[in-house]
Amino acid sequence: MKNLRRVGVPHALKDEEEDEDYEEDDDIEDESFYVGDVECIADVSFVSDVDGNGDVKLIAKKMNMDEGKLESMREGLEKDARAILKLFVDANGEESSDSDGDVYNRLRENLGDDFPEQLSHAELSVALCDDAYIQTLNNEWRSKDAPTDVLSFPSGGEEEGIAAFGPICVLGDIIISLETARAQAEEVGHSVEDELRVLLAHGFAHLLGFDHELGEEEEKDMKELEQEIMEALGWDYIKDGGLIDRASSSSSASSSEVSKKVLVVDLDGTLLNESSRVSDRVAKALLEASKDESTLIVIATGKARPAAKAALATNPLLKNSRIVSESSPGIFLNGGASYGENGVPLIDDALPVECVRKAFEQNYGEEFALTAFTSDDRCLTLRASPFLDELHERYHEPKSEILASVDEIVAQSRGQVKKMLLIGPNKDAIDEYLSEFSKLFIDTGNGALVTRAVATMLEVVPENVDKSRAVSALLDSLVLASDNSRNNNYRLVVVGDGDNDTGMIKFAASMRKEGVEGVGVAMGNASPSSRNAASVILNETNADDGVAVAIERFIL
Repeated sequence: MKNLRRVGVPHALKDEEEDEDYEEDDDIEDESFYVGDVECIADVSFVSDVDGNGDVKLIAKKMNMDEGKLESMREGLEKDARAILKLFVDANGEESSDSDGDVYNRLRENLGDDFPEQLSHAELSVALCDDAYIQTLNNEWRSKDAPTDVLSFPSGGEEEGIAAFGPICVLGDIIISLETARAQAEEVGHSVEDELRVLLAHGFAHLLGFDHELGEEEEKDMKELEQEIMEALGWDYIKDGGLIDRASSSSSASSSEVSKKVLVVDLDGTLLNESSRVSDRVAKALLEASKDESTLIVIATGKARPAAKAALATNPLLKNSRIVSESSPGIFLNGGASYGENGVPLIDDALPVECVRKAFEQNYGEEFALTAFTSDDRCLTLRASPFLDELHERYHEPKSEILASVDEIVAQSRGQVKKMLLIGPNKDAIDEYLSEFSKLFIDTGNGALVTRAVATMLEVVPENVDKSRAVSALLDSLVLASDNSRNNNYRLVVVGDGDNDTGMIKFAASMRKEGVEGVGVAMGNASPSSRNAASVILNETNADDGVAVAIERFIL
């Protein structure tokens, strides 16, 4: 039998009128195998772009994985696809045994009366892709503009299901996102290979006409089929069972569906891209999340509130949003100025005056610049610097006002300096000065902590200031303020990248409070400490719209 090669997209996505897009190719030899007298083909391939072309190198580069490892995964999944196709063929032949009767009967359950009793040929196609490709399909075919884990396309279309041409059966296509599979494997705690088996079983059940989204009874039927497939193939060792079983267990563990979602997201290096702007995709994801009244969006940043508001406004879509306002929650100045729902103050910390004096009495020359952030959202300094100009123009912080003396800084701030920022010419200069600068505050026990949010900047904050403390205070205020706190189930999703995000990422990742599900997400560009603290590490950086990926995966 000659093989048909689809130009562009998988077979089942093709319209009948597009037959000219198929071309005969005598050079392509799919390796077939036999189940009794039935010739079978189970093909697993890579799809790396929206035109359906396959290139393992492109996927390996995007996922930062070894090509050999990816090819090994493909080969393993192809063996699994053969096993699942054999199970289907056995169910339609004479080899089914009484002990396997349940799964065989269920595999035939949704096949039409005209489906042939005996087959001569059966074929299944599986494509491994990235999130971008599956998002395109998900948007086109399901009107959901977000990545998903697996999609199924029966050869006869959604209405007809699996198509059979006499004794020849082409089941259709199963599309699996490797990126999402890897992320879900990390969340569950098993290998990517095991997750691919889970998704293959789920996608195969969809090909057979099962749909858990149609109702409770349909969900129960599909869940049982997944369990029976995995048991029949020896995959029942996999943690948390099939995909529906896992979702059901998660729902039962939390008593009910999540009733309130709290998204806490850092700005620089996380929500803002390399140009310190909000991309369109991230802006759209934020707006979509904000439409849900049960979702609370909280910006957690070292910036002052006006700077955070200006940073969001770099995208016109967010110019009039209320994500940052005097009546919204927010964590600013690394937690030193924090507000709960409706803008209620939660934390209002300031540096000891002695720390401010010590910092400004140092001679930094032209190499460094120092500025102080006050409780009334001003920045005060002793001399002008291009670094401070950039702080205002690029990072949206208040323009630094030049004062004559340290005494004047203390007087005009009314002793309420929330943090100080030291800026250097490059990372190496900051690294070299870090130890000496830190000793000004640590060795003297003056109640200040030095941390870093950006490679070229050091922040001096009150020693008890930490984003995790602010997140904890915010969560406590939400639970206490709820009239039905016992019936509410919260999902706390924290997304960050810098060392100063480590605490809040760890807080969410290790959340064990009753009624609260925590997810600590580190960006692809996150520091080692943030990555180590996270329960989920994204492949996407702030340049790749990583925040949008996190929102789509854990909030929407």
